[in-house]
Amino acid sequence: MEEVSNCYDYDISSSCSKKQFTGEPTLIIKQPEAVLDDVYYRSLELVDIFVCTIKDKKKTSEIVKNICKHLPLDKLSHLKRVKSNANQANELQIIVAENYEEDFLNNTWSDLCEKNPVYCHVSKPYLVKVPKLPPLTRQQYNNAVQYWPCSFHEDKRITRLLNRSFFSTEEVNLIHKNMEEAIFVAKSSVYKLHIGAVIVDPKSDTIIAKSCDLRQGKHPLQHAVMVAIDQVATVQGGGMWQLSDKSSNNLQKHSCRIEKGDKTGPYLCTGYDLYVTAEPCI
Repeated sequence: MEEVSNCYDYDISSSCSKKQFTGEPTLIIKQPEAVLDDVYYRSLELVDIFVCTIKDKKKTSEIVKNICKHLPLDKLSHLKRVKSNANQANELQIIVAENYEEDFLNNTWSDLCEKNPVYCHVSKPYLVKVPKLPPLTRQQYNNAVQYWPCSFHEDKRITRLLNRSFFSTEEVNLIHKNMEEAIFVAKSSVYKLHIGAVIVDPKSDTIIAKSCDLRQGKHPLQHAVMVAIDQVATVQGGGMWQLSDKSSNNLQKHSCRIEKGDKTGPYLCTGYDLYVTAEPCI
């Protein structure tokens, strides 16, 4: 089940908080703003590595082959091994070691140079700063390549979510309509916790279940989302809660109902969208 309200922010008037609705909410119809994992918003982090300048370009292939064999880039595999020197257009730079160790020059590098004549065609290693982590967004990539070339495979879905072009105008209007229904359910509750949840089948834009928060009844786990999911389970031959008369009347009185329909899949809410007026507990 895709949790729409947990993934997107809506502009709601100051009378409605994220935790609870107590007044008249106002929705502004626009592209929802995605709330993604922090990794998509992280700033550029740099790390020191050892780099050499290739003295003889004709030896580049042989140098790369030997360095990749003796000094593999396990943690920095997103970086290109060789790049043009920004300060000297005719020179190439090559990464020789990903971890900065004080004894690298005196021990590891010295031993390699003694055993492999090809290393006489590169300069003494020196430190430069490079991106520590692979870029996941176009912005991260643009920042990273200012320091060192790196691999980047753009996820078009993430790009559209970040630049707020993921939904069509028709889809935005449907989101607005379903969110308004969740707000209506929240306002209709006879309890003090004005939270509403609506579960929708996006294939037919059909409301499968909707509920307000019933925790102030007899059961502390009867969050709006949990009650709505239990209603879906009831339609499919399951369900676990026998609601009290007050809670049951509250659901019926305020149109918190279930629309029956066929459902197949590994989980009772697979493929459904969830709209909720407060961050869900699941």
